[in-house]
Amino acid sequence: MSRLAALTLTCAVSALVVVTEAKTTTQPPARNPGVSTRCGTFSIDLNLFLGSVTLYELDDEGWAWVDTARKMRAVTGVADGVNIAAIDSPSNHDSHDLDFHLVVDPGQDDLLSVQPSDYLGVEWETGIRPWEKSGDGAAPSFPKWMWPADGDRVWAEGNWVFDCGHPVNGLYKTEIHPPRAFASMRDQAAPLPGTGLTPVPVTRTDLYIHGRGGFGVQQLNCGTHIILDSEPDNCGQSSPPADQSYKTTPIDADYTFDVCLPPRPAHAVFSHDVQDGPRNTVTVAPLVSLVPAGGACATTPGFDQASMMRVTVPLAGSATPPTAVYARHILAGWVAAPPTPLAQRRVTIRSTNLTEDHDLDPGAGELSFWWVNINRAASGWLRLADFATGNMNDYDDETGFGDGEMGYANARVDFYLRDGHDITVRSRGYEQDCYDAVGGFNHRFNLLLYAACAVDIQNQGSADELSKGNITFAPDFSGPDTMRASDFDMRVSVDHLPLGLEDTSYLSTGTTCAPAGEVALVGEPLTCTTRVDNAGPGLPRDAVSRTSFDAAPAAAVATAATWAVRAPWGTGAQPCEAFGADVFCRGLIPPVVAAAPAVATITATPTAPGLLTVRASVTTASSDPEPADDTATTTVDVFLPVTLDVLPGDAVNVLNLHRRTITIAVRSTAAFDATTIDPASVCFGDPDTPAERACGDTHGRGHVEDVDGDGLRDLLLHVTTAATGLDRADTRACLAGRTTLGIGVYGCDAVVVK
Repeated sequence: MSRLAALTLTCAVSALVVVTEAKTTTQPPARNPGVSTRCGTFSIDLNLFLGSVTLYELDDEGWAWVDTARKMRAVTGVADGVNIAAIDSPSNHDSHDLDFHLVVDPGQDDLLSVQPSDYLGVEWETGIRPWEKSGDGAAPSFPKWMWPADGDRVWAEGNWVFDCGHPVNGLYKTEIHPPRAFASMRDQAAPLPGTGLTPVPVTRTDLYIHGRGGFGVQQLNCGTHIILDSEPDNCGQSSPPADQSYKTTPIDADYTFDVCLPPRPAHAVFSHDVQDGPRNTVTVAPLVSLVPAGGACATTPGFDQASMMRVTVPLAGSATPPTAVYARHILAGWVAAPPTPLAQRRVTIRSTNLTEDHDLDPGAGELSFWWVNINRAASGWLRLADFATGNMNDYDDETGFGDGEMGYANARVDFYLRDGHDITVRSRGYEQDCYDAVGGFNHRFNLLLYAACAVDIQNQGSADELSKGNITFAPDFSGPDTMRASDFDMRVSVDHLPLGLEDTSYLSTGTTCAPAGEVALVGEPLTCTTRVDNAGPGLPRDAVSRTSFDAAPAAAVATAATWAVRAPWGTGAQPCEAFGADVFCRGLIPPVVAAAPAVATITATPTAPGLLTVRASVTTASSDPEPADDTATTTVDVFLPVTLDVLPGDAVNVLNLHRRTITIAVRSTAAFDATTIDPASVCFGDPDTPAERACGDTHGRGHVEDVDGDGLRDLLLHVTTAATGLDRADTRACLAGRTTLGIGVYGCDAVVVK
């Protein structure tokens, strides 16, 4: 921020002579040495008969690139001291800067100067002209929806410069001034694709790329000398150059930065949402991917230590003009309901009592450049003039003829609050007079103007900054409170808003089972699939799916189970708990997406034949208004495996398709009496196509005979060969039937078909 306005003249001046002093450079150490050959000084000289006398010498009030071979640099860190500049010189600004200190992430020390500071200055003109008393202005360069709050993570890429106007012991501090690409990243809560109405912890990234950065861009492109030139807007030429690119910074480049994410809950899947921001004119979509966490994301508590989001904006070669606006909102987090519903809050700025307007009574303050930030809100900056019930540009304090009171209508923001987050409201502003009031930013270096504003008696100096105010509310605070600062009192209230359908989920479940082979068999694996669908409107908390294998008349024991969500919301297989006949799948996260259920896959082993009833149910700690579809059943006909002997006495089982009948035996065992099989129910033949098998005994009754000499009576059957569906490709033949009590039996034997 320039402070040319602080110039105080002590004697008359007859002429100005600009003198530029060269600086020497040295090899840069870990930090930049802070030495510039482009920054210089100018002197105010009094021309006398015998020569000139230097009355005053000042450093350049401009900026110079640190390295002309690397004009653009990127930086990441945490914002601190975010402020709208009170005093910015009309000679080298179009509007007031939004500036702050960036506490840079480790590994970026080369961006910092050895000039004493542990931060990097970042400044970008807002584009709000002095005569624009409300809103963002007609053509904002850096609109307030993009301004970070103290504590936000920031990525900035732009002009890496020395601030020529503020050397310390001849060394200059470095800045990104102005950026051309900027991302504000703040920890908030909001719904995501897949969460429906349920808010979850997110990182909100506001992304902005634009080539207009204010007069500083012209000065960088044309040199610091244009500040004192008679034609500063024309790059020192008497008429505007045909090529106007010197007023902007090119933006057709590729940009990549990383976004730290909230900690990932168990089993949660990544989700993000990209929306166009205000005034966007560029259709090129950002590329978003999940990558292993690195840098500050991997080392800073409160972020996911395993993954982070990488954003790439591919504008290189796109011919995107510098006057275009690339604006995006990106929300990113995980699809998983918080353990308890996140609270919704409303912060309202109700009124202010002004105790000092920084004007000499009976004058009133010009306070339309007064902003408030609520750090947890999506768009956290409010310009009080947009809500004032009176005239902020003629705001009298409580002394003299004024009462200092100003009310605000609808100066409020609603937002969800993450667990453990407090709320901080910050007041930042200044009294706008003198420089802004006498013609605005005309890029003319006028000593009389600076002198007059410096000693501005009526307004008690120029552009006085209001005292900064801060108030922090505990997460559970509710009610009114007052922010007290030396210049004002601000009445603020925090209201708890009731939840709507954020914690409501219409869940439903269903289950199906399929055997590994043709029929379900005792002792053979049976795979069951239990589906949990979520019709929304929110995510369920503590969702549990239970699948039970009823004990009678058949029974089964669960041996393995996992659950997963189908792609593209795939969570990967997550373990379930199996306890005998019961399976519990806990922590289910069925997203609020059509055809994306959470699916449990269960392997069970039937232990007894008969009709096995499989029952599925789902429960949740959230509200489920239709519990009737939270349960479902299916039945599985479990067959008893039997020993089949095709062509008893023939060890090879050679079947001649020309024979009229085939003899088969079902052997009895100590546990099963084959003679209980109903011969009329038996179908024998093709192993793959049951419908082609021969059904029933050709004699209509079967025969009882001990075919293997073990002393147990076996069932001997005869079937018509041509009706079996067997052919020379078959290597097995199978039989299915039922006992006289209705229990299914099934068995196969190897055959050679000729």
